[in-house]
Amino acid sequence: MKYIAIRILAVICALGLLACTDPFIAHASTVTFTYEYPGGANSGGVYTYPYYVSIDGGHPVPMMCFSYTNEISPGESWTASVTTIVANNPREEELAYLYQVASNPATPAQDVSDAQWAAWMLYDPTDLTEASGKVPDWAGSEAELVAAENFAGAHPNYFVGRYTLYIPDNSTWRLDDPSTWNGQGPQPFMSNYVAEPSSLLLVGTGLLLLAGAVRRKWLRSARSSS
Repeated sequence: MKYIAIRILAVICALGLLACTDPFIAHASTVTFTYEYPGGANSGGVYTYPYYVSIDGGHPVPMMCFSYTNEISPGESWTASVTTIVANNPREEELAYLYQVASNPATPAQDVSDAQWAAWMLYDPTDLTEASGKVPDWAGSEAELVAAENFAGAHPNYFVGRYTLYIPDNSTWRLDDPSTWNGQGPQPFMSNYVAEPSSLLLVGTGLLLLAGAVRRKWLRSARSSS
């Protein structure tokens, strides 16, 4: 009987921890974004990665923006849909590669800026051409784009499910159609942060509390019977 109780307690604890910590179980479908502040990096007079954003009032987390045309300001809030990289989507794979470059602490500052501009070039190609003169280091950013394309081609679906996309909720805004990006914001972001639904966290917390109560009761019973 003692071993059965221990096994039940272990199962409850495992379920609670899994519900609280496993990002693959579920993620929030819609979250509230607040742009808190830029990370300080600047290229050509434009802030680049990282952008610090809070989700549902949480602590600010660093993210990569991938819309140059749209614009946001510190303190601005909006709702965003949450999704992960899907299979057979080369452009999302290329974006993930660029995010990986920019978010790596070992990446030199110039390469971080080039990766950020490359992400903007990937999704706003009509606004960021070599002739526009807006990209400070066209050769460097173009090289990052080529590297991203080559990596995605050689490793298809490498980043599927590994990074999260936060897409602004707007009935006229389409991720696959930059012509709908009217320059008024808000912007889409990518991060390795996974927003979990609050209901799932409550379930996990409840299970852990239940496990604690069961353990205390079992210990009292064990003492009284000894």
